Amino acid sequence: MSKAKRYRISTALLHDGTAAWANLGLWATGTPSYAEAAAALADRHWHLAQPAPGSRLLDAGCGYGESLRRWQALDPTVKLTALEVQPGCIEQLVQQGWPTVQGRFDTLPLPAGLPPKQHDTLMCIDAAYHASSLRNFSQFAAQALATGGVLVFSTLLLAPTVSASTRRRLRMAGIPSESQVDEAQLQQALNSAGFKLLELIDLNAEGEGVLAGFSAYATQRARALTLRQRLSPAWWKIAMTGRLCARLSADTGVRYALIKAEYVNSGSFP
Repeated sequence: MSKAKRYRISTALLHDGTAAWANLGLWATGTPSYAEAAAALADRHWHLAQPAPGSRLLDAGCGYGESLRRWQALDPTVKLTALEVQPGCIEQLVQQGWPTVQGRFDTLPLPAGLPPKQHDTLMCIDAAYHASSLRNFSQFAAQALATGGVLVFSTLLLAPTVSASTRRRLRMAGIPSESQVDEAQLQQALNSAGFKLLELIDLNAEGEGVLAGFSAYATQRARALTLRQRLSPAWWKIAMTGRLCARLSADTGVRYALIKAEYVNSGSFP
């Protein structure tokens, strides 16, 4: 299976609405819909980043562009660029008129069409843990951001006590070992790329959190689908994600973290 295909999620099976969100969502107690939870997770990234009016923002791993539409509604002056690897998403992004670059967020040099040191903010919603390593993701961000630029992303943080079987399940879900980091390894990866860690927030401590909230939603959503839909490979992927989220939420060594860092030093890595 290609990496681009591995990340593909059936938004039609995920929820009934027209919005093409595909993140795990931030589930406040009583959140009535998946689309609201997904938008809430995106909003937390935006409000933590606080992009300045007229600034340049790179949305890395943006999927079908729901987050871009959200950013544009919040501040139409911010200059948005989409970075995505999935061909189907890229086709829709281009049709919608977004400045779009095809490529990954964990390889250098930067993909064609993405000039170095030109962005003030880089946001990555619920996708950075798919990078080949957190160190590679951090170095990519350092090349994309201007000095003083802000990196905001969400990822999993795993304590050393997390079991080998859980880590193996994460690898099967497309989360490489080198992106299964603890807080000290996160700090080291950011520092090595020239970043200063500003904030680290455990979103699982808010309301129903991310992991437990999505797990409960996936169980609820299955009841609304037909047998044929539930037996489809596309739903199997979503259902397995829900089960993994349940396992992770029950493990006190796992945090779903929202991170803000500032790019301060262009000479920290080769």
